Amino acid sequence: MTEWQPLVGAVPPLSDGQWNDVFERYRQSPEYLKVNPGMTLAEFKGIFWWEYFHRLLGRAIGAALLMPLLYFLARGRIDAPLAGRLVVIFAFGALQGALGWYMVQSGLIDDPHVSPYRLTAHLGFAFLIYAAILHSALGLLAPRRGTRISSRTFPPFSSTTASSPCCSRS
Repeated sequence: MTEWQPLVGAVPPLSDGQWNDVFERYRQSPEYLKVNPGMTLAEFKGIFWWEYFHRLLGRAIGAALLMPLLYFLARGRIDAPLAGRLVVIFAFGALQGALGWYMVQSGLIDDPHVSPYRLTAHLGFAFLIYAAILHSALGLLAPRRGTRISSRTFPPFSSTTASSPCCSRS
């Protein structure tokens, strides 16, 4: 997969002609010429599907965040601080995709190996995104000490918080 098409690239080759076109473009790449000369179309399909599903997973994760985010923002169900964090997390995900392409691009030039610095940056950014998601989720589950729990801050327990011994003031 020598090109990046964030929107239209979600559809894989479907016909023999499309597969041959994609494979022919790969055969022009330094990776094919220097690392995989003589690779067959069947072997190419094996590496193609790994990369394809990796990119498809990134798109699915982006859609799984963006669609509910837009839905709940439009209905005013997310407060401003959380909305800001979720928008930043989505932006980080989009940047992760761009960073992934920047990483892959380093292997499409004369040297058919991905830059270890770009690979490390791509992985490190994934950890940063995970940490941001975890921080936001834990912030929702465990409000800061001194914060009074109410039905507004934790709706699933709105009927039980008033009588709960952990939330009553003595």
